[in-house]
Parts: sequence; C-alpha cells; structure tokens
Amino acid sequence: MNRKQRGNGTGSAFLRGETWTGQIIIGWKDNGTPIKKRKGGFQSKEEALAWCAKMLPPKQIEYKTISVEEFFRQKESRKASGDIVGVYVLFNKKNKQYYVGQAKRLYERVYQHFMGRGNCDVYADYKYGATFTVTLIPLTTSGYQDLDKLEKDMIAKYDSYNSGYNRNSGNGE
Repeated sequence: MNRKQRGNGTGSAFLRGETWTGQIIIGWKDNGTPIKKRKGGFQSKEEALAWCAKMLPPKQIEYKTISVEEFFRQKESRKASGDIVGVYVLFNKKNKQYYVGQAKRLYERVYQHFMGRGNCDVYADYKYGATFTVTLIPLTTSGYQDLDKLEKDMIAKYDSYNSGYNRNSGNGE
C-alpha cells in the first residue's frame, strides 16, 4: 500500500503516480467530516511531510473558536483588562471561507469587521445572515515571536488567500 498515515496530527503523505502528496486536516465540517488541504508534486515523502509541518501551527498554539455573539460578550468583559496582540480567523460557515488578519488590538479589530469597518465582503456576508465563528490567537501563547509570520502561516494554513476573503498572502504581499 502506497499510503502512509500519520496519526500524530502532523499530516500525511502518500504516493500519487510518480510524485508524493502531502495532506493536512484544517478543520471539521458540521457533519463531522474533515476539511483537508493537499499539495502534490513532491519528489520525496520527506518533502511532502515537510510541507505538512509548515502548514500546521506550532504545537504550543492553543485557541478556542467561538460564535460572533460570544465574541461580543468577551469584548465587553475585556474592557477593564485591555486588548491583546495577535491573529484572528473569521470563518463563514455558510460558504466555508476564511479571513485571517492580525492586530495590535485584537478585540477592537475583529469588532470592526462586524460593524462594517473591515473587510467589506466579510461584513456584507455577515449583514445578510451568514453565520461566522471567531478564533483569536494571542501572539504571546502562539509559539511565534513575529506577528507577520504568524499571520502569513495562518493565511497559508486556511488557504484564505486562494479560496477565502484575504486579498493578499499576508503583510500586504
């Protein structure tokens, strides 16, 4: 059998024809099936697995996905303790698209998107009834030192430039 499964959460690599393909799970659908991201054309299994590792965030990243309503409640309760620096991931559950951004004032920036002062496509979809989830990734607990690198890696992980709301691959590039 040509397929090599890796049950440790770091992706998998398998031979397709003459080249290797790397595959990672980037999320889960409501019905419990995985959302996968693949890339083929690698000359070796090691190259494919290296791509998988690059697409996944460092293991230290711990974050929770919440509803927009829960986000608004958290934003209100954070007024006294201040805002945080990090990256956010907005996910449109209806059309399965992601938007990834970074901010020095994370709660305030995410709030702006849902009030019409951010990505206009995200706002339009939200305004007309799409259900979104919000994931906040604080820089301090991400395992990254560089906010730009964290954002760029998350844009790649969620493929939000090619098939989401992002208009560039990160940091204006």
